[in-house]
Amino acid sequence: MKVVVDEGAGFCRGVTRAIKLIEEELDRDGEIYVRGELIHNRLEMNRLHQKGLMVTEELEPIKNKRLFIRTHGEGKEIFEQASRLGIQVTNATCPLVKRSQLIVDQAFIKGYQIVIVGKREHPEVKGLLSYCNGQGMVVLKPSDLEIVNIRKKTLLIAQTTVSPAIFHRIRRLMEKRVGDLKIYNTICGFVGEREKSLRQFARCCDTIVFIGGKNSSNTRFLYKACRSANPSSYFVEDVDEIRDEWFGDSQSVGISGSASTPMWQIMRAKEYIRQIKPNRG
Repeated sequence: MKVVVDEGAGFCRGVTRAIKLIEEELDRDGEIYVRGELIHNRLEMNRLHQKGLMVTEELEPIKNKRLFIRTHGEGKEIFEQASRLGIQVTNATCPLVKRSQLIVDQAFIKGYQIVIVGKREHPEVKGLLSYCNGQGMVVLKPSDLEIVNIRKKTLLIAQTTVSPAIFHRIRRLMEKRVGDLKIYNTICGFVGEREKSLRQFARCCDTIVFIGGKNSSNTRFLYKACRSANPSSYFVEDVDEIRDEWFGDSQSVGISGSASTPMWQIMRAKEYIRQIKPNRG
């Protein structure tokens, strides 16, 4: 049985940059805080916890300490509060998210109604809303558009990790309804291209093992794309979930993951599967 690793697997550039920054900070001082999960991957978070990363929701308890801003970004009020409390900030906001924040900020100042295609509870979306004083509207399905004032000039923007299909569906409906509409497709190119390449990879193997954090929306989205291309696809968070019976008469097994799945997890899965059955990979 041949075991093949997806060449497109591994962290996206924004996450790669953030992990590099946080490891440099931890190696230098050994203690830094982040609001929420730095990355939606339990095993990678555990590894960083062991190096000294700590999670906090409130800033008061970490007065005069250090705060790491994750790739999703934070609202303006977090930076303001950190400054008041003497907290040293390392900002690893993804450059694409920073661009979205600037777009929303400038459009709101010019009087645009802000409509964000995404998930209201997603950290990136929460941050974007702070750049329009919390007055933006978050939509994800056609029925959500009922809250949009079609008579106002409107900015339509996307959460960087939202499904391209969802964004374009909302965009087409908005184009029909809103006369003065400015559209910014701010979806990360990695998301769209990754979906295409993953489908191609999944079709080339008999069985797919897809690895990622089960609390990651990007992971769930990509796994669905993988499974639609190859029904013999299995989603696991760690190697102890892998089952021998999945492989049957498979001649090839492909291993992949999402933008929040580190390569060490993927390679560990490859070695684990090699131990299950003899292989040529």
